[in-house]
Amino acid sequence: MGCGSSKAAESQSVELRKAASKRGLVVVVEDLNKLGGHAVNATKDSMVGVLSLRLGDVKGLKNRSHGRVYAVVTFGQQTFKTGWAEEDQDKKEWDDYCHIWIQEFQLKSKVLISVYDKDRKLIGLNYVTVEELMAKPKPEDRTNVPVSCLLFPENTFRGQEYKESDNLGKFEACASYSTREELIKGYWKWLFDLADPHNDGALDMEAFREMFALKEPMVPQYKDAKRRSVKDNVGDTPPPTDAVDVFKKADANADGKVTVEELSDLMVSYPHLCTNIMLYSYQCEHVQSESGQGVQGGFHTRDQASAGWAFKTSEWLGMKDYSVGINAGADAAFILVWDLENGVILQEKISAAINTAMRAMYQTKAGRLSLLLPSTTKLMEQGSIMAGRKEDHPKSKAKIPHFCEAMAINTSEIRDPMDSFKTFNEFFTRHLKPEARPISEPENARRAVQPCDSRLNVFKDITTCMQFWVKGKQFSLDRLLGCKALAADFEGGGLAICRLAPQDYHRFHAPVDGKVVYSGKEIGKEYYTVNPVAINSPVNVLTENKRKVHIIDSPQFGKVAFVCVGATMVGTIVTTGLKEGNELKRGDDMGTYKFGGSTCVMVFQKGAIEFDQVLLMNSEKSLETLVKMGCSLGVCTRQ
Repeated sequence: MGCGSSKAAESQSVELRKAASKRGLVVVVEDLNKLGGHAVNATKDSMVGVLSLRLGDVKGLKNRSHGRVYAVVTFGQQTFKTGWAEEDQDKKEWDDYCHIWIQEFQLKSKVLISVYDKDRKLIGLNYVTVEELMAKPKPEDRTNVPVSCLLFPENTFRGQEYKESDNLGKFEACASYSTREELIKGYWKWLFDLADPHNDGALDMEAFREMFALKEPMVPQYKDAKRRSVKDNVGDTPPPTDAVDVFKKADANADGKVTVEELSDLMVSYPHLCTNIMLYSYQCEHVQSESGQGVQGGFHTRDQASAGWAFKTSEWLGMKDYSVGINAGADAAFILVWDLENGVILQEKISAAINTAMRAMYQTKAGRLSLLLPSTTKLMEQGSIMAGRKEDHPKSKAKIPHFCEAMAINTSEIRDPMDSFKTFNEFFTRHLKPEARPISEPENARRAVQPCDSRLNVFKDITTCMQFWVKGKQFSLDRLLGCKALAADFEGGGLAICRLAPQDYHRFHAPVDGKVVYSGKEIGKEYYTVNPVAINSPVNVLTENKRKVHIIDSPQFGKVAFVCVGATMVGTIVTTGLKEGNELKRGDDMGTYKFGGSTCVMVFQKGAIEFDQVLLMNSEKSLETLVKMGCSLGVCTRQ
């Protein structure tokens, strides 16, 4: 293999590394690192495969006035946007393609397809499960597996009843899924073909060395990755570290040559030699269309992908971006949450005026100084109490239909008839049908469950909690619980912080089986908001707000502290099932908050619980997880 051909091959290797950003196919390498791209070992949070989607067209749009349309594909932290569809009489056609990085915990997640019109207004959307896409048979043309779904209004996926005939159009695409093992084999075959001087399917030592050198320019982190321990991945057998070692192991018959089959089979046994980014970039370059084009990547949510120039300008002027929201909570210009049920990141809907006011009060020095004034805190207290009284007035009943529509409340889940609510607060503290919130593993008392519908963060201890989420300068267990003696039992234990927004179901339930052994008096007097804007500020929200502390003694988990925290506009915390001596089963109703946002904080004893991995991963990115009451929180680790 001559010098000229070697340089050409190296140039191709470098181009492969740049393929994602150059052609607009994927999230850039830096974003992939945040998703686990830096991981060398095939761990739970590493890539297990790549799902390739060829976006075809939308047929049968009910409203012909849409004109040009575009689609947004969202999966986890990856969001892609197509170009404008070509106009046609009955369909809008793209022929664009994207490649989705799949991690192990996402195998049961969903891909969200959204279609927008020329004015950037949502036409319709639908979800397709990863399992459904992976289960499809692979024909010879791997990108020619048909996938289709009907598009519906957004409220359809928030519990609104609908008929199939109500669809707004039909989205069509093609899909193929490649496992990590398939990608490894394909990647090494690609390098092998580049280095094969005689095209005879065999490499001698010299050609093999040149081939092996091609992969190092692919990703800058590779040299550091080689030095990392791979014991967990390959056991005690030392892996090959350079071209000579690999050649000797691959040349099983010792004939001085290595075939592509010998090489690819060996490389599957040593997956650490291919970083996730190498494999992902290879797939982006390998699966392509002569007529199609790559979608735009690098977005985190469909709101960001569908934003116009005015939004992008405001984002730039504010020197804030979505990636900050992933790693620094409310320090970003947007509050992002991970929808656990569907596996996508959502931008929390909040009034621009309210958002600006909260940031001015909690994230500026002048605003925080105003919170020290007795007149400010008194005003917040009086406002919350007055708001509570207003929502208890019979006239407040008129707000219920508008609230349900604005917040997309799933009224089919509500236990009582809608006309039975005499006030807005009666509706706000509504009960749900038992089947609306099933308990995870109902026969397994060693499985802790979510106590409420909320945006959740979990942390292994209070130090980690303060590192990633709670920034109150005086936050501590004894201040949270209001008693040093109580706090002593929970030193070094895990915390779960459940933030309830106004649109959430506002009753809270038992997270574990056990007996209520302590039910303290109401402590705290402030009514600060529990929005991340405040929690992520130096204001001591969780240790100064009005709250009630309870201790549940669980046969499985030991003592569990359950703290009900009020907030702005929350005048009343009602605890009906937390009287001392009460026996609780997971899912039992323990109480409710009247109108407003609020928070439940759970503190476990050290070594009592292992939180679910996806919850920990999100929390370590300062990202809340949207959960429903009854789904899994974690498993007991006490013997």
